[in-house]
Amino acid sequence: MFERFSKIRLLYVVLAVLLLVGLLPLALTGTMLSRRSAVELRAIEGRYQAQLVQDKARQIELYGQRYRDVVSGVARAFGNCRRHSLA
Repeated sequence: MFERFSKIRLLYVVLAVLLLVGLLPLALTGTMLSRRSAVELRAIEGRYQAQLVQDKARQIELYGQRYRDVVSGVARAFGNCRRHSLA
């Protein structure tokens, strides 16, 4: 009876060691790769956000320039009308 109990105990120890040897490197590698992937993703997201902000700033700049050109054109038109009506 004691012999059977020690065989089962030895079997559990061997299974635990095999699982530990097999799964520990897998878990460590998975954790390391997950962290590296997260860092890379944050870096890519940061670059994307910076590019997006630059694009929006350029759009706002072009809108302001277009608005300034429209206002200048209207001012010139009113200036020309005023000169013609005074003459």
